[in-house]
Amino acid sequence: MQKVKDHIKTNQNQYIIYLTLIAVLFALIGYDIYQHNKAHSRVIQSPVVNMRQGPSVTYDIQEQVKAGSKYKVLDEKNDWTYIALNNGKVGWIPNWLSTGQLPDEANGFIATVIKDQAQLYDASDQTNVVATADRNQKFPILHQDKGLVQIQLPQSIAWINQADIEITPGNMLNRGHYAMDSETRLAYQEFLANYPASVNTNAEGVNLYSQADTNSEVITTLPNNEQMGYLGQDDIFYQVETIDGQVGYVANWLVTSNADVMAEAGKAARDQGALAGKTIVVDPGHGGEDPGAIDASESVYEKENTLSTANYLKEALEAEGAKVIMTRQEDVLVDLAEIPQIANQAGADAFVSLHYDAAEDLTRSGTTVYYYDEGLSYQLAQQVQAQLMEQGPLRSNGSHFGDYQVLRDNQRPAILLELGYMSNPYDLSTFTQAEYQKTVAKAIVDGLACYLADQQA
Repeated sequence: MQKVKDHIKTNQNQYIIYLTLIAVLFALIGYDIYQHNKAHSRVIQSPVVNMRQGPSVTYDIQEQVKAGSKYKVLDEKNDWTYIALNNGKVGWIPNWLSTGQLPDEANGFIATVIKDQAQLYDASDQTNVVATADRNQKFPILHQDKGLVQIQLPQSIAWINQADIEITPGNMLNRGHYAMDSETRLAYQEFLANYPASVNTNAEGVNLYSQADTNSEVITTLPNNEQMGYLGQDDIFYQVETIDGQVGYVANWLVTSNADVMAEAGKAARDQGALAGKTIVVDPGHGGEDPGAIDASESVYEKENTLSTANYLKEALEAEGAKVIMTRQEDVLVDLAEIPQIANQAGADAFVSLHYDAAEDLTRSGTTVYYYDEGLSYQLAQQVQAQLMEQGPLRSNGSHFGDYQVLRDNQRPAILLELGYMSNPYDLSTFTQAEYQKTVAKAIVDGLACYLADQQA
């Protein structure tokens, strides 16, 4: 026994090394297992995902899986994922709903009716049923609002409950220019020459409202590719005039425009030195152990995109002579309570917090500007929203009141921007590009310049 003790004592250091190596080995194995399970574990983000018996929409639906349901990936085939739910049920769900990745050729969505008869509504409040749709009918998706999906009918637009449809990537809309005879083309050219820009519908049956409000009177419905004269912007609407003299408002997500009126106003304000010497606090949302929103594949983090966008914004502001204070310049977490105090203590001329949104509804898309107070912050929000709507590649959801601490505790003019949806595959593929982030940075700078020029007037 003594010999054993002497042997252990003599070789004590070697035993310590061996035991340490064994402990490290088990730790690495455990970490590898954890990473493997994490990589293969997912959470349903869309409000309703149809789990089918096989990897195609031709297979029967086994179950409608709700948002927040956890599952493990068992296999993948083509654009489908074979999953196991926590309740033990297995089936196939489409990758465009499970991973957030669309096929390269698709940048839109198609709604396929999965009920024997689904009700169609004329508005998102579901008060008036205008028609019904049969099982397997397909419609292009135009917009989403609170669990309802706006779809294109042959001659009009309607809303359908998202639980009544299967969403698949693809395009059914013909957004090309329709053929005109030479006389009609000349008439439109002469008409549009009287306006600074044109606005074209990109859907059939677009409502022309009497006011910038979807609850206002509908003056008429417009055909696809109808060209109108640009009169201005009002929140999420373009004010337009038709070739037959009707003036009204159209929703920005149902039209395209070549307008650069807001951009020109921004350039004029910048040329006047509106930003020179001004202090702007830029807040890249989240950071450190707080990643913010994460895409479905768990590979894209909000905190990284807010920081890269903030750096482009800082560069653009400094080029105009502004003093920029960043709430963070690296991957660290700044306490929420400290962020507004940075702007307060600096006496900032404006505070801009950058974020990328996420939602349970896969089709929700676009940019949103939030403000807290109805005074200067509201004015700043209106200016920046107008620039994003005109210059930004994504649709505008307007400006809204937002009860966020970085705004609520801020004594300076302050806004919070959501610059796209992490949960929407098209938004995600757009805003992760450097070109998009540079574009929105310029739009924000133009909005700030216009706001500050107004304050100096």
